[in-house]
Formats: sequence, C-alpha cells, structure tokens
Amino acid sequence: MSKISISVYKISINQKRDKSAIEDLDDYANGNDLLDLVKSLPAQFRKLNSNNLVLDDKGTSRRTIIPNDNFDVSGRIVSGYITSGDFGYETPIANPVGEIVYNVPKENSPMRPFYFFIHIPKNAKKGYLLIQRFENFGVYTILSQMIRRVFNLQFSQYTISISPEGVDNTEALNYLENGRISKASFGFSQPNHIASIFTNNNQNDSFDYNDVKADIVITAKRNREVGFKNTILNLIGHGKDARVKLTNQDIPYDKLKIYVNLNGVEKMIDLSKWDTFSRDIDVTDELKNNPETGLPTKDSLNNKCHEILSKLYDGENETND
Repeated sequence: MSKISISVYKISINQKRDKSAIEDLDDYANGNDLLDLVKSLPAQFRKLNSNNLVLDDKGTSRRTIIPNDNFDVSGRIVSGYITSGDFGYETPIANPVGEIVYNVPKENSPMRPFYFFIHIPKNAKKGYLLIQRFENFGVYTILSQMIRRVFNLQFSQYTISISPEGVDNTEALNYLENGRISKASFGFSQPNHIASIFTNNNQNDSFDYNDVKADIVITAKRNREVGFKNTILNLIGHGKDARVKLTNQDIPYDKLKIYVNLNGVEKMIDLSKWDTFSRDIDVTDELKNNPETGLPTKDSLNNKCHEILSKLYDGENETND
C-alpha cells in the first residue's frame, strides 16, 4: 500500500505593512470572517477560472479538478476533496499478471483524490490546514495558491500566511540515521558563487549570472552510497548555520537537499529547511480503506484529522500553561 500521510500547516492573517499586527481569523478588515471565504472557495475559484472546474498547469503538467459542489462545513471546520494528477506522457495500465490492458493517452491524467481539512477557530489568530498526501504527492501548492488568490483580491491591505506548522523531524532523522544516502544536491543562486563553478566567455551569448541558478549533484553509484552521513548528522546538530565541507573551503551553497533510501523508499530531505518543513504524519495503518477502490474512506480521514487537530491544540495548551 502507498504511504498516506497528513501534512499540517498553520494559517494566519496580518496587516501587509506590519507582520507583527496579526489579526483574529474571525474578525479582520472590519469584521470579516475567514471561514466565510473558505466556504465559498469552489464558487470563487470557478469565477476566477472562467467558470472552468479544471485547472491545467502547463509548467508542471499537473491537472487539478475543483469540486462542483460546495465543501463540507461542520461548525468552524471546512473539508473536502481536490482531485489532481499529471498529464503529458502515456501511462500503461497493467493487470495483476503483468499484461498491458490499457494505455492512458498523454493528454489524459490518472487522477487521485486528496482530502483536506481546515479549522478556522473563533477569537484566535491561528488556524490549521491539514492535507492528505500519497507518498510525495499532495495538493498543498494548488490549494494554498487558491486561498491566497481569492483572499488577495478581496483584502489587498492584508496578507494571509499558510506555512508549515511545528517541527517533527523524527521521520527524517530516522531516514538519515538508518538509511542510505543516494544523492546530495547543492544549490547556488548568488552570481559570484555561480561564477566560481561556471564561466562563459563567449561575448555573443550575453550570458548573465543573474539569470540563472546552479546545482552540483553528487550521486552514488549503483548499490553504493554517498558516504558522509556523520557529516550530515553533525550539521543537523549544529543548526542551519553549519556548513558541509567537501573541499578545503566551505561550499558556498544556498540549499542542500539529501536523498535517502530506507527499505526501498526514497525520501528527499531539504536541510536548508530543516527547521521549517511541514509536520508530516504517517497515517497509512490508521485508516479504513474502501474495499472497492482501495482508497481511505472519507470518514476515517475526517476522524484522523480531528484527532490530529485535538493533539495540536493540546500541545498549545501545554505550552501556555
């Protein structure tokens, strides 16, 4: 079974020119309630998308379908599904004995439903967005962009933030300690740093370092590993200001991504965001599946999100006590 997890994000609103001026979610901009905006997202999105339920992102070859009906509303909670999938390549479909029974044309998309759960509390400056993920696939980007787009059109003097909540690095740390590092990617964006690794002296090209980014990627050979696990663990222990040294000088990278394989499953860990990536809670074995579709049932996803939400607020209460 594919891994199913719930990613957790926090929601807040502040005045555009003053990030410290955080507003109550149910009382901002002269009495507006964010719950009303979230409930109206399907209709608002259709209006912005020329009354089209389908959004095709040509850059990522991702197709997203926004539900025609309204989302489910229960008190201060809004939940529902957004369906998404990739297009742009032909996908063979095989039966249990390995026979190809159908080819999905490249213009079509095998779609998956992704469950989301939004809580907008009263008299509070922070709410929560919980999103279901299949393996490394989710709909955070499209859903957060949809919310921001609708919000910004209505409240231009305010900023809505939808950012990762908390830091639970247990799973990532387990991968680093017990897995095999298969690849490391060092990202560069500063022009002077790029110039130190790449030079183009052809004047006819009009090459400008400000126009590009660069990555140096170290990949392990087959069945081997990139052997600097202790270096990475030491870096984590010293915080994000520590640097990896692979030469006599500190590598002037801006981003460091490590790819780790554990029990046949590879996970990308962005160490430049070690303190900021979302809390990703594995719920694969805690959900009830529909025997016909193999997908988790809506009720079990909803119950698990309620359970996670309760734990989040319990943790806040413990911190405040």
